[in-house]
Amino acid sequence: MFEARRFIDATPDYLSAPMGAARVVEMWPERLLPELKILIMLREPLSRALSQFNMARGSGSVKFCLDGQEELPTFKEEAECDKARMEGCFKKYFASQNLIAQEGNASHADSASVDAKYAAYHSCMDNVYESNDRTIRYSMLMRSMYSPQIKSWHAPKQPKLKRSQLLIIPFKDVVEQPTVMLNKVSQFYGLGPTSFEELPVENDKAGLEGGKAMPIDKIGCPTKKLLADFFHPWTMQLISEMQASFDAKETPIQEPRFEGFGESSVPCGDMEMSFSS
Repeated sequence: MFEARRFIDATPDYLSAPMGAARVVEMWPERLLPELKILIMLREPLSRALSQFNMARGSGSVKFCLDGQEELPTFKEEAECDKARMEGCFKKYFASQNLIAQEGNASHADSASVDAKYAAYHSCMDNVYESNDRTIRYSMLMRSMYSPQIKSWHAPKQPKLKRSQLLIIPFKDVVEQPTVMLNKVSQFYGLGPTSFEELPVENDKAGLEGGKAMPIDKIGCPTKKLLADFFHPWTMQLISEMQASFDAKETPIQEPRFEGFGESSVPCGDMEMSFSS
């Protein structure tokens, strides 16, 4: 008899990569697919986008939308560039389907179904990865648009994966209730109980060890509102789909009912600031 073994791998790329779910299903032994369990932690979209921006500033290894400038872009500049470029792709897709993009938020079209919006998202993400342009591939806004990404990981998009094989939990809950949430994760994976009482809230590595710049901690209030308005319809769609799965008892028993992210905790003011500088 061989002792049961568990193999664990982790990367944010699995969720955002267009081919991620299909490749896992293709390469995983079919007889073991029912045992596959996937943990997805969702961070409030604006906080996640700012964290990615700061990672790029700190590491110097990830390119920006505004690549090639002598100075590193501000968060406002990067957000506006990323939004404009991404919405240009959505507009092009909607036009090909005889749909008209919404004024002010071109990632949506007034008469488009949810499936059409998701098709537009995946079309743009496919272009992103096929272009191999790292300034596009690491779009901080598209990676924070969670609902079409999650939909790619279970039936009907992936008939061989059930929604119950995905445990989706808010990142904030893990930070605020580490013992409770990590025990849910352990139970989901069939592991023993954990006793974590505290997790780091801040990533103290950004901007250190050879990085290019200190992280931005406070953003401009107009930029915060711009992105809050941009993410809002995508978050509302996420809440609707998550709650529908929960109410239909399709989710793992460890998964709490998703109520959204609440207001972003990212502070804002008249100008961008780094509290670390």
